Amino acid sequence: MKHFNKIFLIAISIAVLSCDSKEETASSYDRKPILINISDSLILPAYSNFQLEVSEFQSGLNVYENEPADANMKQLREAWVQMALVWKYAEAYNFGPIESLFLENSMHYFPVDTAAISKAVENYSNQENYLASLGSNKKGLAAIEFILFSNDELSGQQLAFIQLLSTDLSNNMDKVLDKWNTAYHQEFIDKTGNSASSSMTLVANEMIFLLEKVKNMKLGEPMGKADLGEPHPAKVESPYSNVSLELLAENVESVKDVFNGGNGAGMDDYLNALDVKDDEGLLLTKKINQQFDKVINIARSIEEDLSSAIINQNPKLDELYLEMINLTIIIKNDMMSQLGLLTVFSDNDGD
Repeated sequence: MKHFNKIFLIAISIAVLSCDSKEETASSYDRKPILINISDSLILPAYSNFQLEVSEFQSGLNVYENEPADANMKQLREAWVQMALVWKYAEAYNFGPIESLFLENSMHYFPVDTAAISKAVENYSNQENYLASLGSNKKGLAAIEFILFSNDELSGQQLAFIQLLSTDLSNNMDKVLDKWNTAYHQEFIDKTGNSASSSMTLVANEMIFLLEKVKNMKLGEPMGKADLGEPHPAKVESPYSNVSLELLAENVESVKDVFNGGNGAGMDDYLNALDVKDDEGLLLTKKINQQFDKVINIARSIEEDLSSAIINQNPKLDELYLEMINLTIIIKNDMMSQLGLLTVFSDNDGD
């Protein structure tokens, strides 16, 4: 019995020392390189890339206006898809200036009010500050999508309104980048702690928020998961362009890049420094990345648009939904607890 007690006490001592070592590593780990990399290599390039795609879209709009041929309409629609994909990548950064300026819903809010958009197009005659009177469900990427993909040809009135909407997207991004390139950039990289207002907490919470939004609003709601199994295929994010799955996958891809820091310092490095493993000895970072890949691969393997997949009861959708649940859990619980970060929003925020 004495021998057993000695072994037990030694085991407890080792466990305590291990915990103390991890806590010491966590408290002393320099988070600043992660924040610098996230801001300089991910956030700012994502915003700049979106600006470029808006400019490309506007060029296509001018081409179509001069020559309204089917080929030019096709190219314009493709330019919208590319612009939307780039925004989905940037959507993981809806904190800081874009939030304080109240612009996140002006970029891509869904579902849109199609009747109100048609009325807004009809009433537009180059009025100053016209968009200020319109709600988020009548402008942004989703409003452009509705007009662009619901008409075989665009009238001069529709073209003018799309031009107004795309200019608004560009102006919004100018405002956000201006804030980032001045005071906010330094403020972001200086908040290196793990309090509720720290930059690491902001980034991590936005990761969770976007994953929850993908799981619940972009996937679960159209599938009928919140309505006793009654599907609502028209409630997908992009019902007119039929690229909802592609946009969803890009959201998850962007969150994965935030976690890994792209090609630089990321939260994965922080967790690896803590040497966090599961019961089978697998590093938590590897487990998380495997889960990201599961979700992305399933989403990209579905060979029909999301609305059709829901109507046809594609079995891969339930698999995708289940893996989204698993991904959200491992980020929200395992990652956050190991990094000592707080979840500071409710699951229903913004939905």
